[in-house]
Amino acid sequence: MSHTPEPTCTIVHAEGNYPVYVTIGALATVDDLISNHLDGRSYFTITDDIVDAELSRWREDGGHPWRQPDTRPSTRFADDTLVFPHGEASKTRDEWRRLSDALLRSEEHTSELQSH
Repeated sequence: MSHTPEPTCTIVHAEGNYPVYVTIGALATVDDLISNHLDGRSYFTITDDIVDAELSRWREDGGHPWRQPDTRPSTRFADDTLVFPHGEASKTRDEWRRLSDALLRSEEHTSELQSH
């Protein structure tokens, strides 16, 4: 059983705040983090294409180097993953717009489903 680490820092913004976790083995605590912070809410994984490939391997392969000994893959990783190309060249206004639009479309779809 994993334990939830202490947040490295907390980001405060106009609409509230959220914790940021930076720690070895953080992926093993995803289930706990989601339960503590996101239960009943929509959430997404946003990552670059290289990390997305590694996360896929981590979830499927018990011997992946990112996996801590005696841990299992999370069952609660977001089904919705938004992937952007790795590298500085992809950090553009157009790419940000694409990701933002995808999040908004997903949020509208989720809100529409919850209202029915």
